[in-house]
Amino acid sequence: MKTTQQEHRLGVSKNTLVTRNLKIKPSKSKRIEEALSDIDRLYGMDKVVYNEKNRNISLAYDALRLCIDDVEKILGIRI
Repeated sequence: MKTTQQEHRLGVSKNTLVTRNLKIKPSKSKRIEEALSDIDRLYGMDKVVYNEKNRNISLAYDALRLCIDDVEKILGIRI
């Protein structure tokens, strides 16, 4: 039997991985794309997915390297 190991980005440990879902206010899509790009580049961020229909951002990140405040700070500046 094969064991599969999910790979994570550099700086992300499966032991301290957390997921969050954020609802965001309506904004221009260009500003949202810029914010998502900045968030995705954060060291310790594993995944960023935006659902435009529901205006929901799903995140997975290493809690030892990032906190939700880091993401909200970018969203506050960009959106």
